[in-house]
Amino acid sequence: MTCSERSRVLRWRLGWLPGGKPKECIFHPYHNWSRRHAFDCLHVHHRLYLPRSIEDPISFLLNLLPLHKPRPTASHSWFTL
Repeated sequence: MTCSERSRVLRWRLGWLPGGKPKECIFHPYHNWSRRHAFDCLHVHHRLYLPRSIEDPISFLLNLLPLHKPRPTASHSWFTL
């Protein structure tokens, strides 16, 4: 996943794509719905079982995804008769 694709996924998930502007948090009306506020408000670290030392858990998990499809392993015959 490229940086622009990751950015688009995050903006889409946070509801930023249609208007291009952050929205207010539905739980805290005086806070904008930013990534940092979403992580705290939705307890993302706790839900994903990640330590608080990871600043951006969504990007951390997206970076763990494989970049390429797995290649099929060639079948080897280890014992020839």
